[in-house]
Amino acid sequence: MGLLIPFDPETIALQSQYREDSIFFLCAGEQAPFSSREEVLRMSVATRNYYVKKLADTYERQRKEMERSSRK
Repeated sequence: MGLLIPFDPETIALQSQYREDSIFFLCAGEQAPFSSREEVLRMSVATRNYYVKKLADTYERQRKEMERSSRK
């Protein structure tokens, strides 16, 4: 017998919103590493999270570099 997890509509909605935001983040913009929603949906959650973090880190690094160069 498997472990039963209570159904929580709020948690399901949050997970769905996070998934949709991740798909948008990975597919939109000039530096988007993926071109299609289907490509992102075929990934495992762990892989998708890895790419989201990697792209967010890249954007943050670029933002800091732009701030440094604008101060000069």
